[in-house]
Formats: sequence, structure tokens, C-alpha cells
Amino acid sequence: MVLHHPTHEPGDSGRVRSAILVRARSFARHLDRALIVAGCSCLAWVGWAWLDAASFQRQAAAAVIPLPAVEVEEGTVVGRVWIPRVGIGVAVAEGVSEGVLRRTVGHVPGTALPGSPGNVVLAGHRDTFFRSLESIRAGDAIYIENGTGVDLYLVDWFRVVAPSEVALLGSTPEPALTLVTCYPFRYVGSAPSRFVVRARHASGPVAEGQRGAAAASMTWDGR
Repeated sequence: MVLHHPTHEPGDSGRVRSAILVRARSFARHLDRALIVAGCSCLAWVGWAWLDAASFQRQAAAAVIPLPAVEVEEGTVVGRVWIPRVGIGVAVAEGVSEGVLRRTVGHVPGTALPGSPGNVVLAGHRDTFFRSLESIRAGDAIYIENGTGVDLYLVDWFRVVAPSEVALLGSTPEPALTLVTCYPFRYVGSAPSRFVVRARHASGPVAEGQRGAAAASMTWDGR
């Protein structure tokens, strides 16, 4: 038996290459358009989120902070926190849902409310409102405005812990403030650890003149 191998015309390979190039170019054009649409969508979402957060901060700056209560509705402004040395100045709202943390710093439910005895625990995103916590130092002053005045806390320590170490969020025998964010600060994706700052209550409410000066330093800076 004689096997005859198929033969190709000289122009066949050229036509095949041309067809492949046409398809590749078409795919590249569609991919470019898809990436442009995705990029524009991401930019639009970031812009909307920033404007929404800025709007919330402006409203929160004029909000009357209620006195500490047993139950507070999620999203209610319960205080304001500012750390002058690292440039943090932001409202504190009740809750730690994504809707709250996208707009501001959240108060962890079940912990002491600002102005109450115990451990006041606040949480914020590492890439927005709590970004500057990576520059925190022992001894830094933290002011917390609440319904009864402004309390001064001084940073005792800060450390990196596993997400499972929730004991640090528990009650304390003395008035304290705990700030929590994800870590590492510049990690891409879901961060594996938590950065915790613990501060002790130093004084408060502060004198009226100090309160006015401190409040004047708290401005929305978009972080």
C-alpha cells in the first residue's frame, strides 16, 4: 500500500498565518477595550467612594455627638478622633461593617463607647483613615471627642498580632483606647495580620481652651 501525504499549496501557510494574525489583533482590540472599561469603572468607584466619605466627614463635623448610651444605631456618629503628630483626624461612627469603614473609623460594638469607662476599641482601614498609624510612636497624644467632652490618651505600645488574638479587644481595669487596622500597611490583597495600638487615658475632659484648639486641628484630609 502506498500512503500519499497530503500536500499544501504554497499559499496555504501564508493564509493560515494571516488568519491567525487577524484573530490575534481582534482579540487584542477587544482586550484593550475591556481593560479600558474596567479601569474607568474602578476609577469611577474610587472617586465615588472618596466623595461619599468626604461628604460623610463634613456632615459628621457638624453632628451633635450623643451622650454614651447602652444601644447605638449603626452609622451614628459617636465621637471624633485625632492624632496630631501623624495627621489623623476623623469622625467615629458606630459599627464596623464595610459601609461604615468605607466612610470613616468605626467603633467596635460591645466595647466601651467614647466617654465611657473601659476599653474603647476603634477600627479603620489601613489604606484610608488609619494609613498613618504606621508612623505611630509610644507617647503620642490621641484625642477622643465624645458627648461629654474631649479625652486625652497617650500611646503605651503597639504591636502586630494574629487576627485570632481578640483578647486585646476585651475590657480593661483602667480606661484605655485600642486602635486596630490590618497589617502590613502596604500589603496587596487581604492582609494576614492586625496592627494594634493601645493607649492609656491621661486626662479628660480637657479644659475648654484645649478642647477648642484640638477640635480646630481636626480637618478632613481624605485619608
